Amino acid sequence: MADIHPFHTDEAKQLFEAIGRALSAWNYIERELAILFSSCIHFDEKFPGVRAYWAVHSFEVRLDMVGEVVIYQLFEQESLLAEWNSIYNRLSRRAKQRNKLAHGSVFNRHPRGASGTKPHFFLSPFDDAVRALSVPGT
Repeated sequence: MADIHPFHTDEAKQLFEAIGRALSAWNYIERELAILFSSCIHFDEKFPGVRAYWAVHSFEVRLDMVGEVVIYQLFEQESLLAEWNSIYNRLSRRAKQRNKLAHGSVFNRHPRGASGTKPHFFLSPFDDAVRALSVPGT
């Protein structure tokens, strides 16, 4: 049977620390997108724009919202627009990785029949981890 959140090993502590660092780095990206959004809509004060950004709960929708105002601002600046499109596409792809970290589960298990072996860690949605743990012969 799996132990959820195995804080008792150095490997688990390192994994949780890495997840925390990755999520903190993502928060920095989100903060910069909020500031970019606010700048593009020309609020004299950044806080109403930032509050509007965070009022939207889905990152994908927030990114689309920022994309719309950036495209409007860069309409005739092809090189900057191409750079934004590259950033937009990278963030869209990376958001899926971020979601796996933010919504995943960490499990500790020993291979069946083994004792005293190093635990294995799964970082995936909960259902995927449960399926991985219940597959015979793994």
